[in-house]
Amino acid sequence: MGHVDFVKETIRLKPVLARQVKDLIKVDVKLCRLEGRQKMTPFHHTAIRGRAEVIGLMLSGCPDCIEDETERRETALHLAVRNNRFEAIKMMVDWNREMNKEYMLKKKHEQGNTALHLASWKKTKPGDRRSARQHKCKPRLPGSECRKP
Repeated sequence: MGHVDFVKETIRLKPVLARQVKDLIKVDVKLCRLEGRQKMTPFHHTAIRGRAEVIGLMLSGCPDCIEDETERRETALHLAVRNNRFEAIKMMVDWNREMNKEYMLKKKHEQGNTALHLASWKKTKPGDRRSARQHKCKPRLPGSECRKP
């Protein structure tokens, strides 16, 4: 299912949500990019909350909002990864690819990490017993690699 189909289905299933976002965009399409504290936009807050259907609606009305950065030079994709919002991540990655904006996947925040770096770090953080269990390996010394049991 493409993103256009996804947005249409969302509008069909959640007309109130669709009306709210459409009303926001009708007033002024740039409201999706209105910066608040720490240069956060409504689009950034939507990514943090993981609302994939709203992300789709916002991108259809204001495609440039995907490029907005916070004070810490984080994109909405960085924020979605940091908050473990898989559906939002998938939506934005697929949208970037469809729109030939793959350079957005390589954007680095102030510490020099891309969203992919953050995702891989979160999955394999050294010394994290939970990630060690997920990978079915036993942690040795903190900061060292896991070994198979």
